[in-house]
Amino acid sequence: MKKSVVNLILIVILFLLMGCTALYVLWKQHVFIPEFAPVTIDKNAIKEDEKGNTVSSHNNIASLSYSNIVSVNSDTKKIDLYFKNASKSQKNILLYIIIKKDGLEQAIAESGLIPVGYALYHLDLKDGIILNKGGYNGIFRIAYYNEETGSKEVVDTEIDVSIDVK
Repeated sequence: MKKSVVNLILIVILFLLMGCTALYVLWKQHVFIPEFAPVTIDKNAIKEDEKGNTVSSHNNIASLSYSNIVSVNSDTKKIDLYFKNASKSQKNILLYIIIKKDGLEQAIAESGLIPVGYALYHLDLKDGIILNKGGYNGIFRIAYYNEETGSKEVVDTEIDVSIDVK
């Protein structure tokens, strides 16, 4: 009798652990940042500036313009934002929009390549993402790439943003 109760308790604990793990995996979608930049420019990227002359001969300048307010239309699955890889920059960029909740992260959108002098005003919500209406804390995670080789730079940047789902 004791053995069957102990077995039952162990089985319940095992199922609870598996359920918690499944929920964690479903919520935290790993953000895969590639080692080399894609060749294709993001379909929503708009060229705004010609590449400018920089005051430094170093190849480590990144210059950004952005709004920290992101709006998501849950019906159309479209995201409105402002993010620009300014002409003073010397790095190409990939942008990830991530919701942070209870210590977990969920990537809701990612851009294609944003070259120097290009801006983004719209992105598509990733497939399978369902968000309740309301406000969320989030981040822009920015991955930098060498303009000439396409190889990933060592440092990424995170910028806090407010995400409003309508």
